[in-house]
Amino acid sequence: MGLLESCGLVENNTCFVEFGAGRGQLSYWTVQAVPDESTCSFVSIDKGCQRHKFENRLKGENEPRIKRIRIDIQDLVLGKVPCVANHEGKIVGLSKHLCGAATDLSLRCLVENCCDQNNGNLKQCVEGLVLAPCCHHRCSWQSYVGQLFLKSHGFTPRDFQLMCGIASWATCGSTLQGKLIIYTELVISFL
Repeated sequence: MGLLESCGLVENNTCFVEFGAGRGQLSYWTVQAVPDESTCSFVSIDKGCQRHKFENRLKGENEPRIKRIRIDIQDLVLGKVPCVANHEGKIVGLSKHLCGAATDLSLRCLVENCCDQNNGNLKQCVEGLVLAPCCHHRCSWQSYVGQLFLKSHGFTPRDFQLMCGIASWATCGSTLQGKLIIYTELVISFL
């Protein structure tokens, strides 16, 4: 929440979309932080069915507009969600845990929502996106949004798989030094 506030993203007349919402705790605290939640829309996206959802704690408190959608992000067409499509203000995407390809799928979902498919013009403005990607080893080439960039630098789908595996080494602590040597050898072998 501090990062959202420091970036100026907690404002009235905003549609907040929480990807990978789980129990919706981030949406709950966003409702608490917005000066006038009656001017905002809140959407919680998650493919699983959660018990003890945090939005249940908001019942009776001016009934903020939180719409929970149970769907996989890859199947979501955000522009067809009524509270997003009818919202005339800014859109802010947020998540505190997006595992693997869900990060890329969320980025694609937001961008495709903002572009008119007929002429490519912007329909709605995504003001910002605050998320915490994780489980990089679960990323996939098919969903990766930076394919053109990697291809322009000579990377192949196989190279991408290796990079995803190597990215997980950043969390392994004491054994990192030995793996960095292996990583250097892999990079040299690519050259």
